[in-house]
Amino acid sequence: MENSLAAVSAYRTKIGTKIGKLASSLEYTAITSLFRKVKGPVLGVDIGTSAIKIVELAPSSGGSIKLTRWAIHSLPAGVITENTISNVDAVIDVFVSAVERESINAKRAVVAVSASHAVSSNITLPKHLSDDEMESLVELEASQFVPYPLEDVNLDFQVLGASGLNPEDNEVLAVACRREIIEDCVAVIEAAELEVQIVDIDTYALERVVAHACPSIGLVAVVDIGHASTHLGVFDGDQTLYSRYQAFGGKQLVDLVVQSFGVSDEEAKGLIGSENPPDGYQKDVLPQFVQMAAKEIARALQFFFSSGATSSVDRIIVTGGISQIPGLLKGVANEVGVSTIVLDPFANIQHSFNSHHFVQNSGSLTVACGLALRGIYDRD
Repeated sequence: MENSLAAVSAYRTKIGTKIGKLASSLEYTAITSLFRKVKGPVLGVDIGTSAIKIVELAPSSGGSIKLTRWAIHSLPAGVITENTISNVDAVIDVFVSAVERESINAKRAVVAVSASHAVSSNITLPKHLSDDEMESLVELEASQFVPYPLEDVNLDFQVLGASGLNPEDNEVLAVACRREIIEDCVAVIEAAELEVQIVDIDTYALERVVAHACPSIGLVAVVDIGHASTHLGVFDGDQTLYSRYQAFGGKQLVDLVVQSFGVSDEEAKGLIGSENPPDGYQKDVLPQFVQMAAKEIARALQFFFSSGATSSVDRIIVTGGISQIPGLLKGVANEVGVSTIVLDPFANIQHSFNSHHFVQNSGSLTVACGLALRGIYDRD
């Protein structure tokens, strides 16, 4: 085990107050400061299956936050597979163009990897450990729950607070992700001459937005419907109880529109977001999709309930690119029997974007917003 820890130490940076600037050589494996603090305007970057979503937030007067820029830029098909960048150069081209086109002011960015590629564990450690002692023990624990050689992963941790079982101990969250996944995300951001300050996990970004937009709402199931997959997160306050992806998303609605109206994928996306969709869309296509989506969400919740943690949630919150489609909330509520609302990720954030286009796309910006919030709230 000592040899294993020595190998890890050669590849990772110090955590907490000892974290230095991210080395451009990327020879470190600490999650590039999953828990690091930053200052000033922050760009949240969500690299999704079909598009890159960016949200720029800036501190405003009186401690408030302002949305200054947002954008969604489509990615070529196939450059993201199974929530992993498979064509880095293609993603870089889109992101660099987006930063230039949107006149981004932020110099720092927060990006996320999918929770499906992260491994985490809550561990209990004595309170009065030195930084070096804590690192060594976290690495030792990580060797037990990380299914990869430790020299091949990014590893970071954060003290969550006193243990509920023993006041002399701390509860510590340890998170690991394969290094190559982190490196690809960092390469995309740095190609636009931005500094990567934090690499987060998308589930934490989702939780953060809910806590910011809907405080004191109880035990909630958040359903983020993306293009190719749906992410269910169950949150109780600031605790993530469950996270799961299912292979269902907006692509199914696109496919239905293509089949029904004989249009291309791009034309179908335009029809879905149109203020005046064609005859038959709302009467025939939407109800079919809503029924499919409601059953998928009910199925995802059953997986959570079967874990035995609880048999119900207080509310379902829907977000994602198609969260605004008519009938979805009612369909989910009827299928699951739980009050269902749509998430406004920019509640409690100042902004002057009120167009139909912004409202229709705000759900797609949820994770990017959560990433930018991370940077704002974690300032030194």
